[in-house]
Amino acid sequence: MTIKLLECIELFSTHHIGTDEVTKSAPLKLCQLVYSVLGNRGFSKTFNEGEHLFIIKLRNLIVKTLINIKIQEPIVEYKWFENAEKVELVFMECPVDEDELDKIMVDICYFHLIGNNLKNNEKYQVITQESIVQTEVNSNNRVVF
Repeated sequence: MTIKLLECIELFSTHHIGTDEVTKSAPLKLCQLVYSVLGNRGFSKTFNEGEHLFIIKLRNLIVKTLINIKIQEPIVEYKWFENAEKVELVFMECPVDEDELDKIMVDICYFHLIGNNLKNNEKYQVITQESIVQTEVNSNNRVVF
């Protein structure tokens, strides 16, 4: 239905004289509205059928995953590095040369470090490195904006 409506808008805009911004933006606006409606109500409960099957399966998958994480042996730990902390390549994933480490620090962390014994300096095990965005350090050890 949406594709047919988009085709009609395209035909209308190419077969009628004139140019305006509303007609040019109509396909984009239509898609935004359709996805907005689907996002708000697409998987909500219906009057007749109850909860959508996709939502039921997704919820079960999330619950199963969370249970598996909690019963995993050995138990995993999570760690977020704070803004302005020193970059440690053992724990962090970021594009940098090792000679440049003293010139950068953590700006934003967008995926946490997962591992075991993370507080033990000798027996730690990194499962997934933390993903960060680094930033330059100025002479006062402050983040450069």
